[in-house]
Amino acid sequence: MLRGGGGGARRGGGSLEDALLNAPLFSAQSTLKLTEQGEMISTRYLNNTSALNNLSSIMGALLKKSLYDEKGVSKNPINPSTQALMQHLSAISYQTYRQLYTMQGFLEYFKQATPIAFIQELNLGSRPAKRRESTQLEDLRAIPWVFAWTQNRSILPAWYGVGSALKSVDLKDLQACYNEGGFFKVVVDNIAQVLLKVDLDIAKQYHAFASNVPNAKNIWTHIESEFHTSLERILQIRQENALLEKEDLVREGILFRTPYTNALNCLQIELIKVFKHNPKDQIKLAIQSTLIGIAQGLRNTG
Repeated sequence: MLRGGGGGARRGGGSLEDALLNAPLFSAQSTLKLTEQGEMISTRYLNNTSALNNLSSIMGALLKKSLYDEKGVSKNPINPSTQALMQHLSAISYQTYRQLYTMQGFLEYFKQATPIAFIQELNLGSRPAKRRESTQLEDLRAIPWVFAWTQNRSILPAWYGVGSALKSVDLKDLQACYNEGGFFKVVVDNIAQVLLKVDLDIAKQYHAFASNVPNAKNIWTHIESEFHTSLERILQIRQENALLEKEDLVREGILFRTPYTNALNCLQIELIKVFKHNPKDQIKLAIQSTLIGIAQGLRNTG
């Protein structure tokens, strides 16, 4: 098995153990090839303690998966009805995501409402931000795409379309599917973590940078509406009043970092305002420093 995991949940940045144990039977067979994003190397391997913990976690997950494969047992087999439900959800969420992506003015909105211009010049990624010089969204690599939306605190690629998809299915069926465990539960739990990191009040301040973009108001309305629909449905499926209320350590870890991350976002917004009127290299470097700080605070890049 080859697993290429990203930093963000949108690109496979969730638990490796969950991913392995919900992979098809006999897919690992005691062997795992793993690629790590360049952006995540320092987070996971910067010092001996972090590296040892991460490698131990990888080995533990692989051993557990290998034991299941050796016995010919799937930890969470997917029954046909669950598979059909997930295929339906995938189709609806994809359609909803594409509708936003193809809206009039969306490319310009993305350029103005995220710090993508500064990310493209940041010496952080393992590859160039674009596959070739172009103004098309299709030529932007996945890492800066997710990174940009993460920076403006909407983290849009991780959840947009989820609410519409989940709303199209009866809640009892969704809860039954979630309680089975397996892949669907992993996806829902990952989305719950992401939603806790979203801050639409901050995202709206970035949205103000795109106020002159045609159709910007309509784009924001769609983003805001889909977020609230996604949040409502995820809470209902997990039967919670607040996100991750049953996972104290994870919730507390995210909330502990939030005030510091919020402060960096506020600083970044003010620096971008200054840069628009006074584009000095010193200000650009300060903005790029906030990019790194926010990524560290959210524990996600792209």
